[in-house]
Amino acid sequence: MNSVENTPSEAALIEAVKPWLSRPNIVGLDVGEKTVNGQPTDQRAIVVHVVKKLPLAQLGAEDFPIPEAYAAHVLGPDGVVLEVTVPTDVVEVGQPRLDINNERIRPAEGGYQIRAENMNGSGTLGVNIVWASKYRLMTNNHVIACNGNAGADVYQPVNGANNKIGVVNGFIPVVTYPNSTEPHPHYNTQDLAWTYLTPAVGSPEITQIGVPSGVRAPVAGESVVLVGKQTGTVRKAKIASLAYATTTEWPGPGSYAWFDTLIRLDANVTQPGDSGSAYVALSDGKVVGIHVGGNAAFSFGCQLAPY
Repeated sequence: MNSVENTPSEAALIEAVKPWLSRPNIVGLDVGEKTVNGQPTDQRAIVVHVVKKLPLAQLGAEDFPIPEAYAAHVLGPDGVVLEVTVPTDVVEVGQPRLDINNERIRPAEGGYQIRAENMNGSGTLGVNIVWASKYRLMTNNHVIACNGNAGADVYQPVNGANNKIGVVNGFIPVVTYPNSTEPHPHYNTQDLAWTYLTPAVGSPEITQIGVPSGVRAPVAGESVVLVGKQTGTVRKAKIASLAYATTTEWPGPGSYAWFDTLIRLDANVTQPGDSGSAYVALSDGKVVGIHVGGNAAFSFGCQLAPY
């Protein structure tokens, strides 16, 4: 890939073009290698993910014609402001989705189905681990809480008095909006919720993976494995980006959320129902993220760091 000397950082480029995410059809932004006809070009580009590629003639009045390049500014020698042209690459990925979707197991392990009282769907118990100095079950806000539901019973695998393993003890709030064209949205960074439990109720083991050795920040380019309740088997992928930004319906139709600094994997290795599963680094067995959703091209999750 071409040299990035005297060019903006990945995070700076994403920050500059974030307003594009409030335009129809644009659902994701990343920085990567530009491809033409499926072949890499060795050019660093702003990669624009769209629901569907449309020719210019078919764009509506509110659609945004994505430019062939973006003019970025950097400070050169002696403080001189330089203009750097960064090409764009438009990739059709379809509509992003949240993976919400069976066996009872005790102690409850990561990778198995969980469900919370008052919730319409089910998801995945990601991992039972010490996070922020407390042993807890980690999954998604949209799986057991949806920005509320505090104190509601959490079951494995389905509702029933004998299946209760805890209650919803907390979550990271996700800011949402009633429309998909909010011009200045708040960018969320995590989709997390948890249940306090003990190792006797929730095992630290993730089925087919083992017991993670801790939690740390992810590293771009490293390989991770995960097991979701829907895929039911170990899936492997590489972390393609740590600066992925997206907008998606959250937690369901008619409500929209914007996210940034997400973990983007290099392939779609999940199915609906895998939300909440843990990303475990192959190099040291540490949990580096929690799966959130995906589209036709790739899966994505959020970081657990700094805890």
